[in-house]
Amino acid sequence: MSIEHNQVYVIALHREMKPRRTYKIHLTFRAQIQNQLLGFFHTSYLLHGEEGEALIPASAHGSVRQHDLTRDEYAAVTQFPPTHARKAFPCFDEPVYKATFSVMLTQDASYRSVSNMPLESSSLDQDGRLTARFSRTPRMSTYYSLRLIYSEYLRVTDSHNLLAVPKHPYAAMDNWGLSVFVEQKILLDPEVSSFSYQMDLTMVVKQRFLTDVLHEVMLLDGMATSHPVSQELFQVADIHRVFDWISYKKDYLVKHQYGNTARDDLWNSFSQAMRREGKDMDIKELMDGWTLQMGYPVVTISTNESPENTVTIGQEHFLYDTDAKIHHRQLLNKSLQWRIPLKLALGNFSHISTESLIWISNKTETHRVGHIGEETWLLGNINQTGYFRVNYDLHNWRLLIQQLMINPTIISVENLQSVQVGLVRTAGYLPQNLPLQIICYLSKEDDFLPWHAASRALYQLDKLLDRTEDYSLFSVVKEHEGDEWR
Repeated sequence: MSIEHNQVYVIALHREMKPRRTYKIHLTFRAQIQNQLLGFFHTSYLLHGEEGEALIPASAHGSVRQHDLTRDEYAAVTQFPPTHARKAFPCFDEPVYKATFSVMLTQDASYRSVSNMPLESSSLDQDGRLTARFSRTPRMSTYYSLRLIYSEYLRVTDSHNLLAVPKHPYAAMDNWGLSVFVEQKILLDPEVSSFSYQMDLTMVVKQRFLTDVLHEVMLLDGMATSHPVSQELFQVADIHRVFDWISYKKDYLVKHQYGNTARDDLWNSFSQAMRREGKDMDIKELMDGWTLQMGYPVVTISTNESPENTVTIGQEHFLYDTDAKIHHRQLLNKSLQWRIPLKLALGNFSHISTESLIWISNKTETHRVGHIGEETWLLGNINQTGYFRVNYDLHNWRLLIQQLMINPTIISVENLQSVQVGLVRTAGYLPQNLPLQIICYLSKEDDFLPWHAASRALYQLDKLLDRTEDYSLFSVVKEHEGDEWR
């Protein structure tokens, strides 16, 4: 019988199953190729061109004239994550279940097919239908399995690992051995595509190979709608709810490849490594605060007017929208608290001191640091090694801005980026005019990274002022003749 709520098919057995025995289930089934872009779905595109010429997508050159040679082409594509493989074939497709897969696809001989593994063999039957058999996959989650049937237009070589399709629910999707892109996110015309569009495409392709998503994750975690990485799941809908960028971009594969892990597996491995180095630290206790709570903290550092050279360090849940606690009342009742490793350095116009490590465990703490003079500024989270924002008292912010205007070379590029992002991202905690003062410093900056950090941080403000009378006052023309970027 079928249970719709849990999407489970129950098989009634005629006799009792015996423990520690392996049973095989052979199922013959039929499934429709879907219209919606989930499961196993079909897509089409219109090609046109003169006879004898290579056909190209009609959309690339505007509307199609009646006398053009046109034809429809079709492709069938899979999109299984997180629990849509069940729409293609009976399976356990929750991410926790893993298996090996032997894939065989039969299609018209004019089409080609690919899957996760290399083609093992192919045969042509009397009806002109081609059957392709692919090598067995490693042990993997069901949603990583992939099938694709397409026409020769896509021109995929045997050594491919990137493939563009006309329609797909995501900009790109990683599958075992093959990444699928929607055409708009991998194809461009250098004569008409804007620089920002080219950058967007570059980032999409880059993320298939390199993971550099700290700023994206921190943006998501700064929302009032964020959630913890680790949560209990009770039904299929819960998997869809948490299978988002917050969890996806924090995933890991270390020694548990081809298997599943619990969060404590990673913490125990870290603790064992620490003990081998002669350091007894309970990583689980440290990290539970980061994985079982939503969001991340903002650490505020304030200097104290006292001869003891002390600083007051406080922590609170960081929100981009500081009014979110009014609209999301559940946040008012949460006294979120983290154990934070804070690297802190002191500096002035001529030099910066060696950083020191301070562990923050309470809402507010006082710590003694080096000598603090009238022109001494503090710099926290050195090289952005901690997963938190840093804020300072107004006096320290003004000293940092003054340092950037006079001699920014004292501060490394990585820390310059941290200062810029911190100044703008914590704008809700500061007077509104203070973050904009960073623009004055940027006019003297030659390095790309500070410009890139500032452009990302000021993006929202740019959109807010766009199409207003004051936008021209905010616009900044960025030129760098050596690198030819604006």
